Amino acid sequence: MLDLTDRRSVVIAFDHGTEGAVRGGEDVPRMLDAIARSQADGVLLTTGLARRFPGEAGTTPAPAVLAGLDVPVFGTGIGTGAKLVTTRQLWSPADAAAAGAVMCKMLLPLGLEDADAWADAIARIGRAGAEAARASLPFMVEPAFWGPAAQQSDKAILDAARLSVELGADVLKVPGPRDPETLAALVAWSPVPVLILGGTPRDGADFLGQVVAWMAAGASGVVVGRNVWNRPQPTAAIDALVRAVRHGDLDGARESMAAAGEPLPSAALRYDQEEEQG
Repeated sequence: MLDLTDRRSVVIAFDHGTEGAVRGGEDVPRMLDAIARSQADGVLLTTGLARRFPGEAGTTPAPAVLAGLDVPVFGTGIGTGAKLVTTRQLWSPADAAAAGAVMCKMLLPLGLEDADAWADAIARIGRAGAEAARASLPFMVEPAFWGPAAQQSDKAILDAARLSVELGADVLKVPGPRDPETLAALVAWSPVPVLILGGTPRDGADFLGQVVAWMAAGASGVVVGRNVWNRPQPTAAIDALVRAVRHGDLDGARESMAAAGEPLPSAALRYDQEEEQG
C-alpha cells in the first residue's frame, strides 16, 4: 500500500529496460514476482511493462504500481552507459491508469546541451502533468542529472525540485543532497512529498546509512532500483530497505543487505556514477 501522507514508503524501481538486459534485470517475470511478494509499498515500471505486474500474491497486498510515461535516450546503442541525449514520452496518463497505475512519472532531463531539446522536455512535462491532474492521477517528476553538461549539487537539486513543482509535480523523486540540512529545507519548503532515489549500486552498509539519514531529515521514503535488483538476492535488499525506512533499524537493515550480496558489475548501470553522492 502506498501512503505518502501517513507512512514512509519503499518503492522499487524496475524501469531500466531501455538500458537492455543489464545484470540482475534480465529475468523480468522473476523480478516482478519477487517484488509482488515483497513488503515494498510500490513498484515503478514503465507503462509498457506495468500491465504485466502480477498483482496480488496470496494474502499479501501487492505493491502499488507507479508508471513511467517517458523513457531516457542514451544514444543509438543499448546498454552503453552513455550520457543522456534526450527523453521521449511514449504513453499518456490515461495509458498508465489503464495499466493499473496509481501514479505516473516523468523525467526532468538535466544537463542537456541543446536548448530546444530542453524546452521540449519542459513542455512535455507540463502537458502531461495537466493531463494527469484532469485524470485525478498523481504525477511524479524526477530530476535526472544525466546529461553531458549536468552539474549535480545541493543547490542544483533544490532548483530542480522547485521547477518540478512548478511543472505540476504531486510527488518529487530526487537525488539525496549531500547536506542533511539541505534535504530538511527541501522537505519543509516543498508542498508535495519528497522521495529520494537510490542511484548507482554501491556498498550496502554505506547506502543504508544514507537512507536512515534521509528519513531523519524528513523524506517520505525512497525509490530504489539498481541497489535492489542488481544484487544476487534482491528480496533481502528489499527487506533491508523496509527495516531502514519504516523502522530506522540500521543494524537489522545492514544484516539483510549483507545477505543480498554485493552489486553485480554492469556498465549500463553507471550512467549517473560521476554525480553519485558518496
